[in-house]
Amino acid sequence: MLKPVFLTIIFLFTSLNSYSNIDRYERIQSRGEVIIGVKNDYHPWSYVDINNQLIGYEPDLAKLIAEHLNVQLKLVMVNSSNRQAKLLDGEIDIILATMGDSENRRDQMGMITPGYYSSGVNILTNSITQWDQLYGQKICLTKDAFYNVDLIKRFNFSPLQFSDNLKSLQSLINSQCDGWIYDDTALIRILKEKPELNLTMPLNTIMVTPWVLAVRPEERTQRLGIELQNLIINWHQKNTLIELEKKWGLPETSFLKKMAIKWNSNDCILDQTGRHQYYCQGHDQPITQASNDNILFLGLNFPPLYDQFSQQQLIQGTLITFLLSISAILGSLLIGLLFSLLLLKSPKPIRWLVAGLTYIFRMTPPILNLYIVFFGIGGILASNFGISLNALWVAIIILSLYAGTSNAVMLQQAFDGNIKTTIVKAYDNLVSNSVNIVKASGIASTIAVAEIISVTKSIIVELGQGLLMMTFLLVFYYVLVSIIIFLLNQTKSWVAKWN
Repeated sequence: MLKPVFLTIIFLFTSLNSYSNIDRYERIQSRGEVIIGVKNDYHPWSYVDINNQLIGYEPDLAKLIAEHLNVQLKLVMVNSSNRQAKLLDGEIDIILATMGDSENRRDQMGMITPGYYSSGVNILTNSITQWDQLYGQKICLTKDAFYNVDLIKRFNFSPLQFSDNLKSLQSLINSQCDGWIYDDTALIRILKEKPELNLTMPLNTIMVTPWVLAVRPEERTQRLGIELQNLIINWHQKNTLIELEKKWGLPETSFLKKMAIKWNSNDCILDQTGRHQYYCQGHDQPITQASNDNILFLGLNFPPLYDQFSQQQLIQGTLITFLLSISAILGSLLIGLLFSLLLLKSPKPIRWLVAGLTYIFRMTPPILNLYIVFFGIGGILASNFGISLNALWVAIIILSLYAGTSNAVMLQQAFDGNIKTTIVKAYDNLVSNSVNIVKASGIASTIAVAEIISVTKSIIVELGQGLLMMTFLLVFYYVLVSIIIFLLNQTKSWVAKWN
């Protein structure tokens, strides 16, 4: 009986392993479809139209790629935070999502050069007039843009990092930051389309970088990478990219004009490694190599040991996570005790009000409450009264209310006429709820709280070592939860003495 099952498992494992080793180009041809990751919030490069279709400069390029490969096209929406993971996990075949070329990214993905567009870095603001004024200012950033770390190091501002452009812009509009740094091409478009915001882009553009396609690292020198590289060169030679630039109303860029001249000359040829010189990739000079002394810890390359900025981020994220967890646990216990007493002892009108609040906060996902308070109520307060909400305090209050209302229900159900014995009876459930707060602390990153999960992810994107950093994250939460349980259990013996 077991033998057929065992043989079937071996067959399936062998088949899956064999399939995983198939060249990506052959896999695309076999399925008859190429899957390309594009953005959905970056007008006019890639965005969703009124018919809920992805259109723009990059979806047009994606169609040309599919035609060149003679397969159907499937577009998958990605953002700066998840595009690399989707590529490496095999969910998409190609990244075509306004991704700048950098040395760190070359270590993690197969970057296909030359670039098909370029952009630099600039700022939307109504108060900053020079780059050196960024010192100490609150600046909005879109997470995982490759230049974020370098800018923070260089100008020493206080970053608020959001998962997408819409949240970054909304936070700027709500006066929760003094400026939003991002690609100049996107910022120019916003200024053109939203003059009513009264924002300006007064600084000179810096860090001009080509945009490139990306495939999995091993595929850059295989059939798919070679086909894409030749296709991009062909686009430059035939002015295809310049025509698309005109089609989508983009301002003329010197980058595309220079690239057209270069690739129609005899100066740009591939070297023995399949690379062409930086001049032909669109860079005026080689990309600066990231600082990495390859310091090993127990034989492993752990970025925070050699990268000072990563080290500072990790320490800050650890402290914020501890503060957030402990504060929310204490807040939830106090709210639980207060609400349970009100539900049991207060007059009916107050009891109904508390019951309604309890139901709302128990049944509403905390991430939704974070958005409503931080962006909704916070936006109203900022625009009408000039009051900016602190993201960390918003997270502490929302998590305290979310867990506290559940605590209130547990205490109410366990109530036996004596507060002390009620707490003892409900104690195990209160501990379990407190542990869940620690697990939920990661959602605070959605409103720019730089806790441990967002910091770890940022280090992975900037410096790689994903498996090692995720292992660190696993160990960190195991230790943190163990400490919380130990402290709460120690408190239980003290509470038990009340009887």
